[in-house]
Amino acid sequence: MPVSSFAYAIPYLLVFLVLTVLCNYEFRLLEHNRATTRVRWMTFGLLWFFIGFRGFVFTDFISYYPWFEGLPSLWTGNTLSTLDSDVETAFEPGFVLYAILCKSVIPNYFAWNITSAFIDLFILDRIFRRYSRYYALSFLIFFVMGCAVLEFNILRNAKAILIFLLALPYLKQRKPWKYFGMILLATMFHVSSLLYFPLYFFLHRRWPKVVLLGILLVGIAVTAGHIKFLFPILNALGGIIGGRAGALIEIYLNSDLYAQPYSLGIGYLERIITYLLVFFTYGKWQDRTGDRYLFPNLYVLFFISFTCLWELGVALERISYLFMASYWIFYPQLLAYCRTLGLKLALFLYIFVLFGLKLTQQTSNIHLKYDNILFGIASFDTRKSVVKATLET
Repeated sequence: MPVSSFAYAIPYLLVFLVLTVLCNYEFRLLEHNRATTRVRWMTFGLLWFFIGFRGFVFTDFISYYPWFEGLPSLWTGNTLSTLDSDVETAFEPGFVLYAILCKSVIPNYFAWNITSAFIDLFILDRIFRRYSRYYALSFLIFFVMGCAVLEFNILRNAKAILIFLLALPYLKQRKPWKYFGMILLATMFHVSSLLYFPLYFFLHRRWPKVVLLGILLVGIAVTAGHIKFLFPILNALGGIIGGRAGALIEIYLNSDLYAQPYSLGIGYLERIITYLLVFFTYGKWQDRTGDRYLFPNLYVLFFISFTCLWELGVALERISYLFMASYWIFYPQLLAYCRTLGLKLALFLYIFVLFGLKLTQQTSNIHLKYDNILFGIASFDTRKSVVKATLET
């Protein structure tokens, strides 16, 4: 069985095409000032079916499946024993308790996936209805930019990121205790959420254009020039902060699997283009709440994370995804900002072509070979052996 094949991408591209049709349907409804409830239900249902009812897809199921099977329920006791102190095997306590609660209701791994997908999509539904002018387009971009990794692999990060997005109104309203309380809850699902704490002080502000331009130029120089500076800094930082975070830094830096640099490709070009779009439209459009800076600034942080972390692929994945939501709101709002039909069509064509290519590139890997529990799936041992074989080559 080939490691890479276009055939693996076909199920994802079919969903992408259906979402594209739903986007156009929503555009027509909005043009005639008609309700888009039907679009919402169809978009939500499609993604819940695809994400929630998946089999053993991607790679992290190798860890999550046996871990979930070994969890106690509220009825069997020994709940506190699952809050393992071993850094290499422990999950954050909020995520552990959430999984135990789910298992106590329905003790089945796939039911847990279905429940988790519903919760995540429900939160995204609230977020997109609050901030985005084009609901289906936000979900289409989410499907390309983050869905597979967040919903199939880094499950703890996904919950933490969604909690942060729910906390944004408190940041904007300058309610520090509510914001910090939400971020503290997010850290109970993934420790990387600690990076959200300082955002309270500057994410809502307008940043000088000269600073934004400098970030772009430095970012291009560092990544294109393959300038390495991260490992010495992280080694020193890990020794200073200690604890779980320091131990994780040490584990990642000394791992042959995790300590791999991020390869530059079509995604690199796309990030430069997106940054330029953010730069030239900065402060010129607003989301549905009237804010002009939250999500453009969030994208700048996303770009900075690539600049700083390209040497360490696993850190890049974990940290950059903290700011990935910028895509989900920025492009729909940019489309709404376009004044003429020609500009709207050009931007939508750009989104369709570039993000379609990105999706094809991302999902043409055997790890993402899709199957669905309603139609039969490969066994855990079969998919695990494929992952092991490909990661070790």
